[in-house]
Amino acid sequence: VPFGVGPLLVLLSSLPYWHRPRKASVRRTIDLCTVRVGMAIQVLLAARLCAPVALPRLLGGYTIGGACYAVGRILCVRGRLLAGHWVHCGVHVFANLGNLLILPFAFR
Repeated sequence: VPFGVGPLLVLLSSLPYWHRPRKASVRRTIDLCTVRVGMAIQVLLAARLCAPVALPRLLGGYTIGGACYAVGRILCVRGRLLAGHWVHCGVHVFANLGNLLILPFAFR
């Protein structure tokens, strides 16, 4: 259960923002803060409650997700919105993959 709280809060904060995204909005600020705090909590949980092999797996997923975010952002800025949005999906795929890869090592 503790490993699912962060991702659930990120989902719950992201849905209202992405329903009608506005760059300068309270919803975006809440979403970004929730994502950052959620990631920090996941890292803390992995470091404290998992076997040592779990943290590199989690951070590997986050790193690949971060690369997807950067590439997606570049594509969107260059006007290739659909491609940018598809690449941005990699953020969610790889970050959640990192979250899943730590579970077999939890509480050891």
